[in-house]
Formats: sequence, structure tokens, C-alpha cells
Amino acid sequence: MANTTLGISLVRPVNGTITSRFGRRRSGIHTGLDIAAPSGTPIKVVNSGTVTFASYNGSYGNLVKVD
Repeated sequence: MANTTLGISLVRPVNGTITSRFGRRRSGIHTGLDIAAPSGTPIKVVNSGTVTFASYNGSYGNLVKVD
């Protein structure tokens, strides 16, 4: 996949291995980006906030929500 210039700077939210990207699947569209990292790995968010959920959440897998 070629790199695309967006005119903005993006920061990877966690250091880890991308295990699944956005896009079409046999079962439909995958609407997320899956990144595998060891438990306890720090994550980055776009602004300060409060973690409102951090656990396994069905088809989302391990999920962290920040409000």
C-alpha cells in the first residue's frame, strides 16, 4: 500500500503490530484498525480525558474508551 499525504500529522496510538486494517472482508467491512501490543503497553490519545472503559468488548476485542 502506498503512503498518502494528508496534510496533517498523525501519531500511532500504541506501539505494536497492525494485525488487521480497515476494509472489505468476506463478512462485510472491517471498520477499525487492530493493533496487537502486550498488556500494560501505554496508549496515546488526541487530548486529555478519562478512561471510561478498558476491557474485552465482544467483536471489538480489547477496547479502551476515553471521554
